[in-house]
Amino acid sequence: EASGVTLTNNRSAFVTISGDVDFNGAGSAFVNNAAMTITGDILMDGSNSSFTNNGSTLSVGDDVDFSGANSTFVNNATMTLGDDILMDAGNSLFSNNASLTITDDLNFNSTNSAFSNNATASIADIVSTDNADDDNVVTNSSGATLGLGGVNANDADLDILNSGTINQSGNFSNISATDTNLDNLATGVWVWTLTPNTTYDTDVATVLNLTAIGNTFNYNGAGTQRIIPTTYHHITLSNAGAKDANNASFAVQGNWTASGSATFTEGTGTITLNGSVSQSITNPSGETFYNLTTNNSFGTSPQITLGNAVTVTGTLTMSDGNVDL
Repeated sequence: EASGVTLTNNRSAFVTISGDVDFNGAGSAFVNNAAMTITGDILMDGSNSSFTNNGSTLSVGDDVDFSGANSTFVNNATMTLGDDILMDAGNSLFSNNASLTITDDLNFNSTNSAFSNNATASIADIVSTDNADDDNVVTNSSGATLGLGGVNANDADLDILNSGTINQSGNFSNISATDTNLDNLATGVWVWTLTPNTTYDTDVATVLNLTAIGNTFNYNGAGTQRIIPTTYHHITLSNAGAKDANNASFAVQGNWTASGSATFTEGTGTITLNGSVSQSITNPSGETFYNLTTNNSFGTSPQITLGNAVTVTGTLTMSDGNVDL
């Protein structure tokens, strides 16, 4: 349990540690520069501990557990984790700069901790343990890819900031309309494949911020999907199946794109194109809306371009902007 100890592994041969690696002393550090297997946990029990992985591969059989506050894990190589990343103490950071596979969850059970993905990572679910686990942040950087199942905020202040690509196959659960923040930033692409997805927490419509110019939200399920009634920049309906908003109205400030055999079920809602940049509607099969409002303030005409035939079965309201047919 000595404090401030640094252990560096420079072995050229493969290293196997049977059991756990446990940082009991404050300020302890482990620098791994070799291929390694740890059959148990990495336990960062001491505060201000750090683990840096530079080896060609690192396989951990169980958890990485941040039990000591202000601890840091930096992964710079291929890493597989048999269970969870447990953020059990505050002000901790896991930074991934290579290829990371987390078999189970990224679990926040503290405050002010962060997970940063700067390369490629996959996670079963992102979970806050309860609503007291506040000010935790997941960042997916520009150019990075994050694959995940669901997001279960348990009504906590959980922020997900996406500038890269998120491929989500699970649901949005226990979202707090006042605390949770899900932001698709300017270069962000958020792809949602869950089918059917009608059981999502409806508070996600309040906290899912898709307004940054350039970002795209893609409903890419292989079957029926419910469109979240919020404001979009670019919205894409792709793969297959009917995509519907359950008769709700919503706004699009960028491009509307449908591809594959995906279709839009217009219901009785209003789609409003109200961008400040040029916009387009593209669907090779033609698109149908119930009510459509155009209110684009972009300074250059045409403000809105129709790439294919568009049918409005209800009311067409043209408030601002020229439409190129």
